[in-house]
Formats: sequence, structure tokens, C-alpha cells
Amino acid sequence: MASPAASSAANGISSRFLPNFSIMAALQSLQRMQRTVQFVSYWTLCCIKMSNEGSLSNYAEGTRPAREKSMARPKYQEGERTARERLEDAFWELLAQHPVGEITVGMLCAQAGCNRGTFYYHFEGIEDMAARVAAESLPDQISALVRGYLADGSSPIGFDDAARCDIERLCLLVGSHGSSELARAVKAALVKSRLDDLGVEWDELDARARIIVAFMADGILGALAGHVEDARAGEEPYLDTVFAVVFDTFSKPALDYLRKSLPENGR
Repeated sequence: MASPAASSAANGISSRFLPNFSIMAALQSLQRMQRTVQFVSYWTLCCIKMSNEGSLSNYAEGTRPAREKSMARPKYQEGERTARERLEDAFWELLAQHPVGEITVGMLCAQAGCNRGTFYYHFEGIEDMAARVAAESLPDQISALVRGYLADGSSPIGFDDAARCDIERLCLLVGSHGSSELARAVKAALVKSRLDDLGVEWDELDARARIIVAFMADGILGALAGHVEDARAGEEPYLDTVFAVVFDTFSKPALDYLRKSLPENGR
């Protein structure tokens, strides 16, 4: 058994060193906290940098990351449809079944049999894809029809199979499965096509001429939208008749006035 003197000495030593041990433990805790804060700060800065460069935010927003813009072109075998063609086919197939707002990149890739990287190689997102295919789907035959009317006030109505396919797709864009943005994009393409046919710029037209050009585009849009809705209702679609009626509406007074109101270099 320890003597009272020894116990007293031991208690004195413990009381003298206890504060030092507490300080050391506190310092160690502070050091661990400092390392944790440094790590969190470093990781936060890395995330901010990646977000600014598009590596994180672009994926979250469904857009094409910067590193994927420089990725290798997807491979395909000669004679097969390219990945972009398969994606576009998938877009039209899905648009016939779903509103454009419900179509996702995953749905497109599954339908086309490709991966997301391939999709983002060609497009920045669903909206970008829809706008681009809308502009590319405006058939030359519509421009030819208008040029015929501008020339002599009459033109035979008729579409080959390729033009009819393009028009059916335009109908999907401006129908109930499309969107107001897509309808505006199609109208802008139609107006530009008319101005190109006339050889003038929009700013060169007076107020009446602008109304006529816009009204012509609206008439075509209405015909397209009506056609797709009639088809969904089970009614027999007659594209030739629809377009004949639309163009006959503008054949004489409207187009005659438009020709007379054009600048000399645009007639």
C-alpha cells in the first residue's frame, strides 16, 4: 500500500500535468479541424472551377460539356445510317407519340441505340436539336410553290415522297405535340424563305408588305397544324388540297400588291 506521502506526490503531479494534456488535446482537435476546412475549401474551389468550365452545370442542364465538343466523332459502318440520322429518326418517332416537352435525352438514345456522349457530340440539348431539325426540314418544294405564284399567280400543287415526308414532320413541329418556340422557329424559316425568293430583306418592306409576308407564313402554319390534327382525328389528309386552298387565298390581290410594293431590286 502506498504511503500517504507517495499518494500526495502522485496527486500533485497529476494536477500539474492535467492542464497540459487538455491543451494538447485541444490543439490536436484544432489541427484536425483546420485540415478538414482546408480540404473542404479546396474541393469547393474545384467544384466552382468545373462548374464554370461546364463540366458539372452543363450536364445538369442537359447541355453539351466543353470536353465532349472535342471528343472523337462517333464511328459507323459504311452503308448504315449515321448516329445523327438515327437520333433524328428517333426524335420524329417520339414526337409523333409525345409532346416535345416530355422527350428526354435518355428516351432518344434508347430509341436510336446510342449513348449520351454521341447525342451531345451532335446537339447541345433537346431544344437545340428540335430547332435545328425544324430549320433543316423546311422542304424546297414549298419555296418552289411560292415562286410559282409570284411569277404568274398560279402554280400546280404537288409533292414528291421526300417533300411529303418533310411536310409531315413540319406538321408535328407546329401541332399539339410541338411548342410555341418551335412554331416561331418554323414561321421564321418560312418568312426567310419568302424574303429570299423575293430578293429583299425584312427591313426593306413597308408595313403592308410585312403583314402580307407574315400572313402567308401564318397561313402555311395553320394548314400544317390543321393537317396533323385531322390525321390524329382519323380524317383523310389531303396535303395537296390544303396547300392549294392556302395559296389560292393569296394568289391575286395579296401577291399582286406585294410585287408592286417591293423595292426595285427585289422584284
